[in-house]
Amino acid sequence: MYFPNGGMLDDELNNADISDGKATVRLGTKTYDVKVKSKGEDCLDNVVKATQCKGRTKKGKRCKNETGDASGKCHWHR
Repeated sequence: MYFPNGGMLDDELNNADISDGKATVRLGTKTYDVKVKSKGEDCLDNVVKATQCKGRTKKGKRCKNETGDASGKCHWHR
């Protein structure tokens, strides 16, 4: 399983029951609801894609952080 931010889960799903097309996976303190998609379905349809921050450094250079925030700015520049 791959996540939009580049992470992936494999070992954590080994014991998950996905026979009904759904599963709940707990990683540390976070819980994720997983739905198995059909071949050809885009699993990232409703996911905000990260883009480069629109903020500028003190030297005037473009910030290199990525953000999914609607403002287009990372947590440092909001």
